[in-house]
Amino acid sequence: MAKISFFGNEQLLDKTKTTFVCSHQPPDEIYPVLKHWMGTLQPERDCIVCGTLSGIERLVIRQCVERSIPLIIVLAEKMPERIEDVAQKLPHTTLSTMMGEGRLLIMSINANDNETEATQDNAEQRNRWMFNSCQDVIVGYVQAGGRLDVQLIGINKVKYLLAPSAITFSNEETFKRGWSIYHYISNHVLNMSSYEIRAKLLHYLQLGIPTPSPLHSSILFLVTKEYKHIGVDFNFPAFLEIWGADNLRDDDWSRHKSKKGTYYDSIAEKALHLLEMAPKEFQRPELTRFLAKEALRRYPNNIHYKDLANK
Repeated sequence: MAKISFFGNEQLLDKTKTTFVCSHQPPDEIYPVLKHWMGTLQPERDCIVCGTLSGIERLVIRQCVERSIPLIIVLAEKMPERIEDVAQKLPHTTLSTMMGEGRLLIMSINANDNETEATQDNAEQRNRWMFNSCQDVIVGYVQAGGRLDVQLIGINKVKYLLAPSAITFSNEETFKRGWSIYHYISNHVLNMSSYEIRAKLLHYLQLGIPTPSPLHSSILFLVTKEYKHIGVDFNFPAFLEIWGADNLRDDDWSRHKSKKGTYYDSIAEKALHLLEMAPKEFQRPELTRFLAKEALRRYPNNIHYKDLANK
């Protein structure tokens, strides 16, 4: 779990806050729309939450300081021992006046006390905190297919200063994006809303990943494992129908032996159990029978599977 440290006016956390995020290499068109947005901010009304990793983020921080807009700087590394160390990340920006006026809070979100430089994991943790803690999310620009793009899937209250451009992914890029969705949900499921998880899963299904594949099986494993976090009203039978029960691989039927010598149900069996337990209005009897018959091919002595196959 990430460690959160504070330095400055913690009362800023109680204000209505706006997160600003941006991909690292935005087009030049960002500058006039960014200037216009910054011009709408008011010192007594707004509070901006921002990181320091990209040049655009540092520009927003500098503009907030010049206009005395209350500011929360969120670092993705260990909290520096001196404010001067933060200032080194922000050339041509003086933070002392803002700190003295109570208009500045510096935060650190850091999973490892030894990490004095920003890491990818910490940056994701930082962004999740900002998304969850702020009333609005302003995205300067997002690189289609990038990690920030994946993080924003399913996040409401988002406004883009530059509309995301459409992009066609190659097979390699599509698989990379699918794995990014899998790892992101795996790492952050406990801090994600049911809506956000479902939105990311829907986006995955729309990618058109070639199947069957280890990635596709991993997504099914993730859904069966984290079913309770996705929501009690999650329509698992509909998900599995779209996922495609005929995409199950032999490995998906393999049971795993515990250290105590007992066996865990396979991914496919867990899916079958979720089909069986689905609310009446969600049930797909034909899909359940199909999966039960497939289960009987692997485990012919299972009486329960025989009953399901004959319903």
